[in-house]
Amino acid sequence: FYRVPTDADLGNKYPERVKVWKEAPAGRKVAALAVGRPARGAAEIAVAMTLPAGNSTCRASYTVFGDGRIAVDFTLSPAGKGLPEIPRIGLQAEVPAAFGRARWYGRGPHENYQDRRAGASVGKYESRVEDMVFPFVRPQENGYRTDVRWLELTDAKGSGLRIEGDGGLICFSVWPYTQADLEAAKHPHELPRRDTVTLSVDLVQLGLGGDNSWGARPHPEYTPTPDREYRLRFVMTAI
Repeated sequence: FYRVPTDADLGNKYPERVKVWKEAPAGRKVAALAVGRPARGAAEIAVAMTLPAGNSTCRASYTVFGDGRIAVDFTLSPAGKGLPEIPRIGLQAEVPAAFGRARWYGRGPHENYQDRRAGASVGKYESRVEDMVFPFVRPQENGYRTDVRWLELTDAKGSGLRIEGDGGLICFSVWPYTQADLEAAKHPHELPRRDTVTLSVDLVQLGLGGDNSWGARPHPEYTPTPDREYRLRFVMTAI
């Protein structure tokens, strides 16, 4: 639910304002766990969780099919007075660094965000993961792609993982370091190169804002608010 601050975020006190969402994942508690058979040849694992952000809850289900596909269905239900905007709604994982080649059908080829995407055309693109990050003078959130139909991360032989939006578009970023690495670094040379790739698959991320000297907050239409439910669905397939 959190993104590493941009220069604009630092100018509008974002880190202090959204601290509750940064801390929410580590403080989550499992409220219920269920395993079922929703259809022949499929098994579902569903987890309901409470979050230390007001009375917010979330639910994640993983349906594993006999052909190897895994359907992921994630819902966030924010609740509680005084909650700030939500920096991002999505899931994050680490995959082997060998999967260092990306192909996607969405906006590109350069990074783009929901309020900075008019110059990024929808198409099919490919790149090395290393080339998809942007070396800002001060490390910050970077490398995002929006309006994505599908994403593939593969090794040099073409084996890897395909992620496809299930009934809607997704957004993603891939970094050769972790989110914690990015937030801790003060200069680009301080960013390590891990033996894993950090993969973020999102429904939405807060716009960049910064209309006036990098302090202005994102416009309301690009701000995920805590007064509605959010649902992210995608399918993972080995290729």
